[in-house]
Amino acid sequence: MPIKGGNMNQNDFQTLTQLLEKRIEIQKEIHQSQQRQLRTLGHLKVVREFSRSIDLF
Repeated sequence: MPIKGGNMNQNDFQTLTQLLEKRIEIQKEIHQSQQRQLRTLGHLKVVREFSRSIDLF
């Protein structure tokens, strides 16, 4: 994305690179969190099904 009012210098490039690296880190953290949530939901589903099977007796 062009920067209005001038060309990018080395400092601008380093800043953008750092921001991109931080964005990638955050995306990885979000993905890991989503994976944990999916595992938790899976466990809750198993517990719910088990609980319902007990109620049937």
